Amino acid sequence: STQSTWVQSLRLSMATSEPLKEDTIKASEPEAPSGLPAADRKRVMIGSVLGGGMFLGLLIALIVLVSSETPIPHPTPKPVPKEKNITNNPFIWIDNTQEDERTRTVMLFNNRTAIEKNWTVDPTLPGVRPIVVKNTSENIEPVYIRVTFKQLDEHLLNIRYTDPEWPRWEVPDYGHDKDPYFETSDVIIPAPFDPVIAHDDRKFEWDFYAKEGTKMGMPLMSTRNCRLQFFDKYIEFEGVVQTDFIFGMGERVDTFHLKNDNYSLWNRDYTYEFGDDSERGTFGSHPFFINRLKDKKDFIGVYMRNSNAMLFSFWHSVNGTFINFKMIGGIIDMYLFHSAEPEYIVRKYHSVIGRPYLVPVWAMGLQQARRGYVLQDLKNLIKGYTDARIPIDAVWADTELNSEYKTFTIDSTRYGGIKEFVQSLHDPKEGIDMKFVAVALPGLKKEAGYKYYEEAKKNRVLIMSALHFDNPFEGRTQAGETVWLDFFQHDAVLVWAGGMHDLHDATLFDGIWIYDSEPTQSCDGECNRAMTSYADGKPKIPNPFHNASEFDYIQYRPTLDPLERTTIAMSAYQCCDEMFNKQYNTHNLFGLQVAKATFDSLYGIFEDKRFLVASRSSWPGSGQFSSHFISENYGTWESMIGSIPAILNFNLFGIPHVGAPIGGFYGNCSGELLVRWYELGCFYPLMLSYSNSNTNHKEAYVDEATKGLIKGAIMERYNLLHWMYTQMFEAFLWGGSVIQPLFFTFPEDEEVYKREVCDRTFMWGNSLYVIPALIARQTRTKAYLPNWRWYDLRSFQMIVDYRPNGVGEYFIFEQPLGSITVLIRGGSIIPYQRSATEAKVMNVEDLKKIPALIVVAPDHNGKAQGTLVVDSEGIRPHPDPASHTYRHYAFTYMNQIFRINKLAGFDFHENHEYDYFWELIIFDVYGFRRVDYVCMMNQNMTKHELLYRPYPSTTAIMIYDERMAKIPMFNLEVIVWGSVEQHDFCKFAVHLDSVAYVDEQKTMTGTLVTSDPNDYQLKFDLKASILTDHIISMQIIMVDWGHTPWIVPDVVDETIRKTFRTSKTILQSGFRTSPIGKPFSFEVADPSDPHDFIFTSKNMPFVYVKNFMHLKFMVNSRHIFGLGERVDKFELKDGLYSLWNYDNMVEETGMPPGNNLYGSHMFYLLHLHDPRLWAGVFFLNSNPIDVKIQHVGMQTQIDHMFVGGIIDGFFMQKANVDNVIQEYHYLIGRPVPLPFWAFGYHQSRWGYRDIEHLKDMVHKFEINNLPLDAVWMDKDYMQGMRIFTINEKKWYGIKQFVQSLHDKGKRFVAIVDPAIAIDPKYQIYAEGLRRGVFLKGGVEGQPLKGVTWPGYSVWIDFLNPSADKFWEDCLEEFHTKIDFDGLWLDMNEPSNFCDGECPDEFHYIYYYFPLDFYDDLFYNPTHVALEDYTVSMEAVHYGSKELNTEFNYHNLFPLLQTRITARFFMQRLHKRPFVISSGTFPGVGRYASHWLGDNYASWHYLEFSIAGVFNFGLFGIPFVGADICGFEGNTTINLCSRWMQLGAFYPFMRNHNGPGHAPQEPYIDPKLMKVTDRAVRLRYSLARYIYSEYMHTALRGGIVFKPILFEFPTDQKLYSILDTTLMFGNAIRITPVLEDGVSTLTSYFPNWDWFEFPTWKKVMSYNRTAKEGQNLTLICDLEGANVNIHIRGGVILAYQPAPLTDVSITTISKLPNNQIILIVIPDHDEKGIGNIYYDDEEHPENFRTNHHDYQLNLEHRELKVKLVGGSPTYKYTKEDQKISEILILNAQYYKDTVCAKAFNLRGDGVSMNFNYEQAQERLTLKAATGVLDFGDLSRVMWSNSTCQNFKPNLNLKSKKKKKK
Repeated sequence: STQSTWVQSLRLSMATSEPLKEDTIKASEPEAPSGLPAADRKRVMIGSVLGGGMFLGLLIALIVLVSSETPIPHPTPKPVPKEKNITNNPFIWIDNTQEDERTRTVMLFNNRTAIEKNWTVDPTLPGVRPIVVKNTSENIEPVYIRVTFKQLDEHLLNIRYTDPEWPRWEVPDYGHDKDPYFETSDVIIPAPFDPVIAHDDRKFEWDFYAKEGTKMGMPLMSTRNCRLQFFDKYIEFEGVVQTDFIFGMGERVDTFHLKNDNYSLWNRDYTYEFGDDSERGTFGSHPFFINRLKDKKDFIGVYMRNSNAMLFSFWHSVNGTFINFKMIGGIIDMYLFHSAEPEYIVRKYHSVIGRPYLVPVWAMGLQQARRGYVLQDLKNLIKGYTDARIPIDAVWADTELNSEYKTFTIDSTRYGGIKEFVQSLHDPKEGIDMKFVAVALPGLKKEAGYKYYEEAKKNRVLIMSALHFDNPFEGRTQAGETVWLDFFQHDAVLVWAGGMHDLHDATLFDGIWIYDSEPTQSCDGECNRAMTSYADGKPKIPNPFHNASEFDYIQYRPTLDPLERTTIAMSAYQCCDEMFNKQYNTHNLFGLQVAKATFDSLYGIFEDKRFLVASRSSWPGSGQFSSHFISENYGTWESMIGSIPAILNFNLFGIPHVGAPIGGFYGNCSGELLVRWYELGCFYPLMLSYSNSNTNHKEAYVDEATKGLIKGAIMERYNLLHWMYTQMFEAFLWGGSVIQPLFFTFPEDEEVYKREVCDRTFMWGNSLYVIPALIARQTRTKAYLPNWRWYDLRSFQMIVDYRPNGVGEYFIFEQPLGSITVLIRGGSIIPYQRSATEAKVMNVEDLKKIPALIVVAPDHNGKAQGTLVVDSEGIRPHPDPASHTYRHYAFTYMNQIFRINKLAGFDFHENHEYDYFWELIIFDVYGFRRVDYVCMMNQNMTKHELLYRPYPSTTAIMIYDERMAKIPMFNLEVIVWGSVEQHDFCKFAVHLDSVAYVDEQKTMTGTLVTSDPNDYQLKFDLKASILTDHIISMQIIMVDWGHTPWIVPDVVDETIRKTFRTSKTILQSGFRTSPIGKPFSFEVADPSDPHDFIFTSKNMPFVYVKNFMHLKFMVNSRHIFGLGERVDKFELKDGLYSLWNYDNMVEETGMPPGNNLYGSHMFYLLHLHDPRLWAGVFFLNSNPIDVKIQHVGMQTQIDHMFVGGIIDGFFMQKANVDNVIQEYHYLIGRPVPLPFWAFGYHQSRWGYRDIEHLKDMVHKFEINNLPLDAVWMDKDYMQGMRIFTINEKKWYGIKQFVQSLHDKGKRFVAIVDPAIAIDPKYQIYAEGLRRGVFLKGGVEGQPLKGVTWPGYSVWIDFLNPSADKFWEDCLEEFHTKIDFDGLWLDMNEPSNFCDGECPDEFHYIYYYFPLDFYDDLFYNPTHVALEDYTVSMEAVHYGSKELNTEFNYHNLFPLLQTRITARFFMQRLHKRPFVISSGTFPGVGRYASHWLGDNYASWHYLEFSIAGVFNFGLFGIPFVGADICGFEGNTTINLCSRWMQLGAFYPFMRNHNGPGHAPQEPYIDPKLMKVTDRAVRLRYSLARYIYSEYMHTALRGGIVFKPILFEFPTDQKLYSILDTTLMFGNAIRITPVLEDGVSTLTSYFPNWDWFEFPTWKKVMSYNRTAKEGQNLTLICDLEGANVNIHIRGGVILAYQPAPLTDVSITTISKLPNNQIILIVIPDHDEKGIGNIYYDDEEHPENFRTNHHDYQLNLEHRELKVKLVGGSPTYKYTKEDQKISEILILNAQYYKDTVCAKAFNLRGDGVSMNFNYEQAQERLTLKAATGVLDFGDLSRVMWSNSTCQNFKPNLNLKSKKKKKK
């Protein structure tokens, strides 16, 4: 095959010595050529060791060898020439391409044509040891490298150096827990990182800066003047970072802060003392480090993803710190992280390699092991701990467990009876309740008859020898001759799993620890290099792919010792890539592979509970599967000190459950050292006591002199154990460290980087500061405390307070033997089981019996927060937050309010004792504040007074219940304490103080006052008015806090409040209150029957204090609907419902946390006991709201919890359902009028790649004659996700494309987000900044910063008067680029990718409830952080800083944006607005419509969509629909087909799905295409009816898409099909198919006349004597594309049959050119009614008058036509106002018709031809003159006698004359 153009041009220019011509270089990334000319096959620097041509020849030879019975000798491979490194960086770049918004590719080449003899690596470089290479004089060809820079998200960049022509070894991916950004290639995250490629002589160098456009100061990393080499077995990458503050790169036994030195990464069984030579490698390899930048406010992380042997070096110079990686294979695959917070970098790193697995709780207790233990020793050990009353949770058995060191076997002598012993450990009746951990060695003894060896050999799943071709590699271990499983093969995992199952059957183990998995053996490589023979005596030929000599001449060795020292030969190979899967490449991965195989095996064994896996060897990603023990340390003070940096390192590396053997594995340990080590070890995540058999015993109980001291240390561990487990749990959930250096919390304090601080102290989480004693005979410890507030954990005393502008200082702590200093950082909340010390706690199970006390340690601002996880051991290793198998509490404290929120597990019903607490201890209270009350409220809003007293010898307060009753955390909401100046809402009561009547007694005013004279008095204004015959409003406003109350503007017009459309007074309305002086309550009753209440708050709690209002009343109904937005059934069940705009898609559960979605609608509808009557409730409040519904008998209690604003309620009294809904729409505004084309079929997708892809989609619709009315564009068209921009590279010509759509009668809709990317070069941002229209953040006057799709973003403040013109100007300019017909406003909840304000970046603490002003709440609606995934609640809008906060305006954001967007359409484009909004609020329907959000491709969500559309009909947004076929996930043809059939009768019909999912356009499948075509054409045939029904709601309010119950409210059986059938208008019933594989379905039809559409077949007749309807069996065969549509009797509607047969009609805009058939269906009383609406369908001017709205009434044999709306002078001239015929169904009443006549407005009659069809009972009427025109039609009459007596109806005509 030919090479790429750039390769040809380059080689030509080299041959002719001509300069490279840039115009010959391709702009796009070249493809790797599949072959090369003969002269180019000498690939010696990249790719195969053997060369291209020889590789092919050997491959053929190998095939012959394997397939032939007689072995054929192979040619000896030609020696490989070795390269000379002539310059530091010989590469130049020849192509620099921006692939997309987040990827850049650079092509390099190295034009070196000769090498010198006797080449060696430059010995002057740090860490280099010379290796002599064979002489050679061969020339070499140029080397090409592809360098790819890929931005993965805002903080993560991937840089890869690869060979574009030849494959190289790359590390497999073992991560299972990646962030979404790594999985969804279609999601574009533009880079804040900015690579700068040097152009000096095309020399390839790069700098990276933190943010685009900031090319000042030092880069994060640079390669200027740095070395770059890229050979086959030698890669060198060098860079410059800002400082030498480097942490990580392990495993190693050294300081945490790396010294300027060399560090080898190569897994091997080697142990050295603290600070010894680090160039030999040890048990694990982790090529990751964190580097602090110069300003101390930023950090970078670097991960070199290369599994070959590596040497890392760094040294400091005046130009920065040089970092150098030398690797002996693979590629350069580097991840670069950047953040202001080092912990965030760690979490991000863990998201790349895989987050830690979740250990069981018992693994946090004491683990005991010892080399040499036998079963009797374990029994003695249990007795020793039990007698000493020292807790212990698990015993571990070492290799003595195995018979002859054979894995999975049991030594019957040493461990006979182990199974019975473990059974006794597990049995709580024995009083032990402990766990057992068994050992596993990865090597299998080569022994005939040994089960696992035989299985592995039979299945050929062993690592193979290159020397002894086609035979397993053999080494030597304690077991003798040993082989190793090849875990690249699944069958090897099965062999291992089988062994694990057998071992579990034999021992009942609870966990496994893995030894010697580096892997380790006693030989160096091959134990026997002698050639052996086949059975026929012929010698075996070495496999040429695995020649042992291949590795004799590697260019560089990164370790002091040979790579094969005590491990498998480098040439040994594994499946399934013999070229690359050699130990040379895969060696470091072996420990990870064994851990993963073990984890997977145990996952199958334990099924419903967690287990422990501990591995000695590790690599990045091992933490997903195992813990780690720092093996074979020494019993010395230095080794104990060295354990701290080691544990800090492994927390960086993603293995937080780690510990060093307490007391040391080797050597004897003194009593003092052992006590000190237990003090420290009790704060290791893995608390393990493990020692060698030839050392003194180090169990906690062995020394009478020290066991009491050790017990005290261990009990401290158990006091904190569940809090510690919580940190582990959160590391599993989110990644991150558990043990941290102090600088993670205080990065700007220079002192914390000193080695005496970061190597000798550490933080647990960011709450506990551990200061151990690490020097012999030390009783006082000096430690550094940063400038913060610190408390002592044991005494609860404050050690030091924060000082403004202060600095940290050193303190001396008394630390006698047996005591370790532990401090609580101010701002922390810690659950603490202090009573565990006194109780008989022997293991973690005992802790479940002990309630905790909760310690609140406020910081200097009086704030604190913390978390706790309560779970069950009986859950799987990967608990899902939705599985409700645990509880995750989040505690916050601020302004004397302690609140508990749940992050997960709201319906976890397994209550442990530690789900309760006895005491709440809050530091720093007394002496500063007065305490007069403590009030507690639970989630049921039950209030309860608590007791309190000072905590002895402190300023803390201790809060508790009477008789120390336990306080449950799982339903606690808040505990508040305060003084008499602050109102105690536990005792809150108000009464009516005065009453007056105004507005001609339409309004009652009054004053409410608090009733307790001893408390601070509060006053409230009460106002109640009757607005219409059916609406009563009630306002209650606090007037006593000295601030203006927040009242929601612009939703309910003030004229409505002041215009009384009724003759009734408030006294006649049924509204009444409690008498003056009595506890306040109100009631709304039937005015005609005062005893028949609709709403009553008698004897119900009422609380109204600052930031909390609780209003509860009873409603006289059991059936309640509304409260949204939500994904659920239509009728509300018992539960808690949250209202707060949130970009989320989750099913409603009725339980906290809130399942609130994009919109908030505080309206609900009641079906009263008289089934003909309904009522409604609306509260106008834009703050977060919770509503609790509880049915009580035949009534329902409803709690309303508001946390802002006022009580502003509207009560819709008894009326029919249409009236109630219309009255609500009268309050909030009626729906927006829409253009006619909006009711067609819309096609959308996030993932149309470019303009050609979009054109192809439209073309496929056209060639298949499929209807298509509007094409939608998601974010794909944008440049870098920036609104109002177009990616010209991909979307060039889009303007012309849109014009072509318009030419075909189609429309175009574009998405627009509300956030604007922060970039001074981005015109929209720069102009908005100049005009000052952005939402302001916490920094005075500065725009609030968040993160959305384009990266760091700001939001337009639509409250700002200047924002109106700015937004309209942006839209107008955008309209010149794309002539859009509609706009799709997405993410306007508003949505934000971080929580609250992001000054610099995402916040890494995922559980935080930000402690800001808005969190000063007694109650937290939604029970999650209100800033979760949205902007800061403290953001300030234009105007009042007190009132115009985001806390008040958040839910109003979509209302403000849609209002101005609709105005743009009307005033600038002079069109009706077509605006679809994600976020909604009452009133949005006046300007915009809605879709149901990011639903799922499932049958479940198909059904839920019906209730979703119902709800938005109630909410005044009737034009709504779900994403047809589903947005998330891959749909199926059946599901998509059924969804098309239902979606054809959504008011808004759009097919849309998300990126990365299977296409679901209708043309992808013939069956789907047929179903879609049929469904859409049925919709088209009813288009005039659908449009008329919608426009009537725009004129009068009401609901279009509704439950059939609304039409037949007295039929209670309709509740059974409430969510599975629907009515469109009052005429059409749709019965969709909502499950798979259905060809018939049975559905209930109420007692009425029903006709099948469009066959007009009568399927059911009205039965005058029946009380109920009947079930009908409906045919719904998908192959026949059946859609079950039925029309009820008593209706009249327009029908256009042409679309069903005319394939030329592919847009709805063609239908007005077709005449209609008028369908008339008399009911059983020969009556019928219908409306038909006409207007110009597009222009907004004079909408309410420029139309014709005809009402058609049928009475017996007369059809009357009357213009009931619009203007008689308005002219509508299109064909669909003409009636081609009238089809009367149910016409058995008219079978004897003998004449028919139609009359115009002037009274002139026209004869009608008629035809009665007896079989079908149909009468057809046609005008003898051709057609009838609604514009000139008065009535149509037919008779069974004569037409001579017909008289024209001239009422309309006379009205017209009168108007004239």
